[in-house]
Amino acid sequence: MRRHQVFLLVVALLSLAAGLLLGVRQASLERGLVASQAAAARELRGVWVVRHALNSRESIDRVVAAARAAGATALFAQVNGRSEAYYRSRLLPAAPGVEPGLDPLAYLLQRAGRAGLEVHAWINAFTAGMLSELPADAQHVLNRHPEWVTADREGRSVWEYSLEEALMHLPARMLDPGVPAVQDFVYQSVMEVVERYPVAGVHLDYVRYPSRRFGYHPESVARFMAEHGFDPAALERDAAAYISRHGVEAYREQLALWDGWRREQVTGLVARIRDGIKARRPGVRFSVAVHADMTDAVENRLQDWPAWIERGLVDAVVPMAYSKDTARVARQLEDAVALARESGVAVYAGLGAHLLVDAPQTLAEQLEAARAAGTDAVVIFSHDALLGSPGVRDVLTAAWAHGSAGR
Repeated sequence: MRRHQVFLLVVALLSLAAGLLLGVRQASLERGLVASQAAAARELRGVWVVRHALNSRESIDRVVAAARAAGATALFAQVNGRSEAYYRSRLLPAAPGVEPGLDPLAYLLQRAGRAGLEVHAWINAFTAGMLSELPADAQHVLNRHPEWVTADREGRSVWEYSLEEALMHLPARMLDPGVPAVQDFVYQSVMEVVERYPVAGVHLDYVRYPSRRFGYHPESVARFMAEHGFDPAALERDAAAYISRHGVEAYREQLALWDGWRREQVTGLVARIRDGIKARRPGVRFSVAVHADMTDAVENRLQDWPAWIERGLVDAVVPMAYSKDTARVARQLEDAVALARESGVAVYAGLGAHLLVDAPQTLAEQLEAARAAGTDAVVIFSHDALLGSPGVRDVLTAAWAHGSAGR
């Protein structure tokens, strides 16, 4: 074979290889584009749906239609807000006021599925009943186990609070997180939904103490004393005497043990629920609504969600950054994203549209702030703002129509 023929053959082979490489690269780029488009289509753009919207088929249809029109992809529906079920339950009484014959969660799953919307079951952990009235159903947990409610550092059960005093300190009649039977009750309530309904996610709320003022249930205190050897309520009552004998640092260290123990009651339940969900339906996402001020959440509400991120106990945290101050919202979301970076835990920005019905441009700014902070998704509180405010609807539709601003 002559030299120029060999040369031509080598050139041809190189051209063929280059063409094949270009084709592979082009195919890879095309696959990447398709994957990127698919991921964009799956971006979670959520709306919290408060339980009263689940009372009738008409109301559910209205919420689904509005959410779809705005570009939402997920509904976080409150199927258990006060230990009453908006679904068929063997553990909880049916929620009052529901349209006869309606299984709200089953109907919502059907209608939302047809509209291309995910449904996440929003479940309140420790809020068991209204402050202003007792539940009528004899099977309600407050009627079956009134002894499960929390108590303050004076040993006063929340049953002893007047309505005025309760409204100052409590969002609802709350069960005590340090009572093992309460933990079992909350766990079983969540597992029932996971086992019986094909929800895309479980969204836990009010998984915390009302404040450091509470958690002094006799059983909780007894459990703590068995582990640490002192009564935290007595320590606080006799603070001056203890400090005079041992010093202020020793006093703070003792109090820190009690605070840490209470935080771990909440964290332990979160871990248990995570494990229960993954054992039953590994594909169900587990998110938790958390107080957006990280320091206040940990120190005052005893909700150690930074530890949940570090330990990988949740799939997503949803800081409820409800404020008219966009700079504050941005700081809180940036802090959460920085903490979650490299953890594998997502951050969904919880934005308070209910505060901004008269200032929809501020909502637009907060959606952009959430995007700039690097959050993985946005969840809007609540469906009422979406239905009741044309301004909110317009802002969400503009932001979510292309799956961009605010994710």
